[in-house]
Amino acid sequence: MDIRQACRMGSIDDFFNRDGREVVENLQNLGFFKKSKRCLVRTCRRQMRLCPKAGMYCGYAFRCSKCKRGYLSITDGTFFEGLRLDVRDIFKIIFLWSCYVSVDSASRDLGLRRGTVMQYYTFIRDTCSWKLLNEIRSRQLGGVGHVVQVDESVVTKRKCHQARLAKEKWVVGLYDVNDERGTIALVDDRSERTLKGVLTNLILPGTEIWTDEGTGYKFLQNYDGVSPYTHHTVNDSRDFVNPATGVHTNVIGGYRSLLEEFCRRMGVVPARMLPHHVDEFLWRKEFKDSQFTNILNHILEKYPQ
Repeated sequence: MDIRQACRMGSIDDFFNRDGREVVENLQNLGFFKKSKRCLVRTCRRQMRLCPKAGMYCGYAFRCSKCKRGYLSITDGTFFEGLRLDVRDIFKIIFLWSCYVSVDSASRDLGLRRGTVMQYYTFIRDTCSWKLLNEIRSRQLGGVGHVVQVDESVVTKRKCHQARLAKEKWVVGLYDVNDERGTIALVDDRSERTLKGVLTNLILPGTEIWTDEGTGYKFLQNYDGVSPYTHHTVNDSRDFVNPATGVHTNVIGGYRSLLEEFCRRMGVVPARMLPHHVDEFLWRKEFKDSQFTNILNHILEKYPQ
């Protein structure tokens, strides 16, 4: 059985209810653990063998049958390097995360400390961020014949008595209505300079951009030289849809609302963790089918053996 095909907690238990060596070898064959390692002694460099070793992860380690100079971990350079939690529990945490189970519920279900589950959820989000950075964020939205709606809103507000502690954060949402694909950018303000940087980085030339009449979008009308975009606006304080042109930002508004709902379901999100949660949201939107399989595949991509 390939653990990536597990569709319930019981399937994970079935995978691990075997001889310990068989479990380790299966995880090696799938790429989660190191499959082989050469002896570190320069005059030897033989392939080391998998052998039982108490105190090492999963009870096994690599050892050179000739030199016999200590043991090397099967988790070096893998997602599991330095982790102490039982490997079965780690896969269960990943499974529960993929099913949108909260930290508190996962902690109760597995009988683990809340802080432990939270830490492992963060490790998983790191993989989401890595996948976005290396693949998804490189894709620009729009193009000739495409409409991209843009909207922005504040997500963390600076309180007057906490001016030095709480930094205001904004999200800029962009949605290609033709491809039905969106993205979110976290920024410190919605100035013209900031919005220009976001839009030119994320939207292809030739795109028709729909926004509200905020001053931050003025550069689209007064571009230096020939503008690479066509720009249309709606006064959303007065109309949901521009009665003359049909322009609106309702789709990106709905997409951004999904992010806000997602963060609310996570509970109180500290400002420093907001980028991780935004990346998780974008990852889940991009890989919405078979999320357990996808996150395990991306872990394997991030830590190739």
